[in-house]
Amino acid sequence: MPTQAGGPDCEGLIHHVTSVPFAEQVPFPPGIHQTELSWSRRKAAMRLRLTQCEHESCAVNEEEWLVKEMNGKMEFLHADTVTGRFLLRGKTRIIHNGGHTKAQFWKPEEVRSLDLLPVNAASEDIRIPSALADPALAYPPGVRVELDPYGGVSYEGDCLLPDSHWRTCFRRAKGDWRTRNERTGDLFHVAGYTPGGILNLNWQDGGSHIFHDGPIYLGEDLNVLFIDPDEMRDA
Repeated sequence: MPTQAGGPDCEGLIHHVTSVPFAEQVPFPPGIHQTELSWSRRKAAMRLRLTQCEHESCAVNEEEWLVKEMNGKMEFLHADTVTGRFLLRGKTRIIHNGGHTKAQFWKPEEVRSLDLLPVNAASEDIRIPSALADPALAYPPGVRVELDPYGGVSYEGDCLLPDSHWRTCFRRAKGDWRTRNERTGDLFHVAGYTPGGILNLNWQDGGSHIFHDGPIYLGEDLNVLFIDPDEMRDA
């Protein structure tokens, strides 16, 4: 089950989206851009900032957009290990509905997350059987769930994990990353996130975390690669 609105984050703190209505914001520039995504602790909402724009008229690093809901896919570029901010690439549209603001995303058409999988990880023996399969039962060899859920899951690198609702977690005090399977509660300590994956955002539960719906690949370097679930189904 997804984390409930206002639920504790990975450090036990409470963060939830503000109930204050947002005024209508300027339109997001059309086209494919690099966008920084982060949680605004001051405004209690997700924040988008342009960091690179294909139009000369864009106000890079000057304008910001605050949203209460996100949906769609973006190419993942970078995770900042100091601030916990994500850098993404793709198209963005800001949708206003009264005081409720939503960000709709589209990934660049030419980017494929499966192209970054090693040959052994893409083999049929650990192919994800179904989006409806129990994620805990679909773990490949090399992944062992600990009895203590707070201790994290014991795993070896180079494993493809099932289509699920994955929560990314940045612990600001320690500057490290964890990824949690929200359907099972299993927590994976990870080194970070691999550039070039497809982040399938489905965030509307009112919390301060960024979620990925789909499979993930844990590399030998213990970095997470976000996999587009539609690519897996079409493979």
